[in-house]
Parts: sequence; C-alpha cells; structure tokens
Amino acid sequence: MCLEQGSQLHELVQGFRELKRTFHQVVSKQAEKMGITGIQFYVLAALREQPEMSMSDLAERVHLGNSTLSGVIDRMEKAGYVERKRSELDRRTVTLHLTDKGREIERQTNLLYQKAMGRISEIPQEEITQLIRTFRSIINLFETEKEGE
Repeated sequence: MCLEQGSQLHELVQGFRELKRTFHQVVSKQAEKMGITGIQFYVLAALREQPEMSMSDLAERVHLGNSTLSGVIDRMEKAGYVERKRSELDRRTVTLHLTDKGREIERQTNLLYQKAMGRISEIPQEEITQLIRTFRSIINLFETEKEGE
C-alpha cells in the first residue's frame, strides 16, 4: 500500500467514525427530548420493525452485548416501554415486546429523528444510493474476512 492509499484509508476510517458519532448525537438529542436515551430509541425501533424478538437477536441487531442490553431492557421494562413474555411453544424462551407506551414513544421520537435527518435530503439521491452501495461493499468485505478467520 502506497502512502497516498494509506492516507486515504485513514481519512475514510476517520470519516466513518465522525459520521457515526454525528448520527448518534442526532439520535440521542431527539431521544432526550422524549425522555429516553439514543440506545433506548434504537431498541424501540428494532422491536417495532420486528416484534417478539429474543434478547440475543435484539443484542445482535442493535450491536450491544447481552449483558449491556439486559440492563437497558430492565430500565425500559421498569418505565413501561417493553415487556418480557415467555414463549408459548418453548417456556425457556423469552421474547421482548413493545407496550402501547413504548410504541407511542418510539413513534414520537422517530418523527423528531426524521425531521432532524431531513437535511440529508439535500444530497442528490444518486449520491446517497452510491454511498449505500459502497458501505455495503465495505461491510461485506470485512464480514467475508471475519468468516474466514
């Protein structure tokens, strides 16, 4: 790898880190307006998209460890946003569900989030589409490498 490629790679990684931090700050700011954390919003959104998720599946979906997520879920359950239910088919399995209160707080937070993220629409659609393809390509390269280890 030549010096210029190394510099570009560093800039790319730094750009990803800055973008991730900026997105998380936007999410957290909107979530705080509703009295929840950014992580709690991610959990609510994941459960809205896929109800009746196991703790392990949810942890993978929101990129948290099981023990970290367990504490988040405990607080959310205490606040009345989610509930744990035993599976009818396998009593050992516990699934997570949104309560009506959880659905409503997710809906309101999502509206704030969508409004805040609206600035992205200033970027031409073709550029956004290309960015998504590029992100997916990079993720797939690393996922493939990870599987080979």
